[in-house]
Amino acid sequence: PIMNLVQKSWVLASQLEGAHAKHDRRTLDLLKDLADKATAEKVALQAEVKQRAAEAEALRVEKAALEAKAATLEKANGDAQQQLQLSQSQLAVTSSQLQQ
Repeated sequence: PIMNLVQKSWVLASQLEGAHAKHDRRTLDLLKDLADKATAEKVALQAEVKQRAAEAEALRVEKAALEAKAATLEKANGDAQQQLQLSQSQLAVTSSQLQQ
């Protein structure tokens, strides 16, 4: 009976060890899956950051171009207003001369 008990103890210990090993493998597999998912998400987020940085740079370039165009238009408008004032002055002088 004692040998039978010892033998059963060894069998149970062996089964328990096998169950722990199986559990450990499952735990490791789950942890690996989580790590793989985290890595994939990290890569996706890095790609999104790069894309948004490129979009931001494109917007900065577009803003600079629009500001330059606005400055050019403001200068052209100022020049046109000066020319208009000069033309109005010349017209006033010509009109005054014609009235005399």
